[in-house]
Amino acid sequence: MSILSLFSPFAWIRRLISLIFLLVLGFFIYCGYLVYSASQLPTSVAGLKPASTIFIVDPASSSTQLSSDTINRLNQAINVYAADPARHVMLVGKGESITFAKEYLLANKIPSRKLKVLPSASLPTAFADLAGNRSLGSGLITVVADALQADYIENIAADNNLKVQISPAINSEGFSLSWLAQLAQESSAVAVGKVIGFTRVDWG
Repeated sequence: MSILSLFSPFAWIRRLISLIFLLVLGFFIYCGYLVYSASQLPTSVAGLKPASTIFIVDPASSSTQLSSDTINRLNQAINVYAADPARHVMLVGKGESITFAKEYLLANKIPSRKLKVLPSASLPTAFADLAGNRSLGSGLITVVADALQADYIENIAADNNLKVQISPAINSEGFSLSWLAQLAQESSAVAVGKVIGFTRVDWG
């Protein structure tokens, strides 16, 4: 390699691209560490503080059946409510899946007067709606979600000035290929959210 080649424009461009790639990769790994660290939460409800609202995270679906992940979240919410009945139990989304989720909660002794549905299209929108509703968004909110969503949710809540605590869904903490895929997804959401703001990121 000649001395001139070290100072050629193309060599500097390659080095710059390599440096940018390493910085992006390092930032992604850092966000992955944040996501993993935040996910280390107990599924036990014993350590939760009394909350005014239980908020169940679940993507809107056109499915005519409840998925196993959704049932795990609903069961965790039922456990949270049994330990400390909140004033409100919130579901997010619309369609038949929400109807089935409501029926499941009602069948497990969640009073119908306490059940609320936010027809929000995304989690950031739902949190913004909560922040704008004094009766629903005031006080501490217990958010039932997958363990790996904890850091993403805490950041969205902070951007909306909401006080939350995370109660991870049953069976959402085990290692598997799907767990690794979700870790990558949540890490990407956190990385992008730190750059453009979490209220603009809705894939976590």
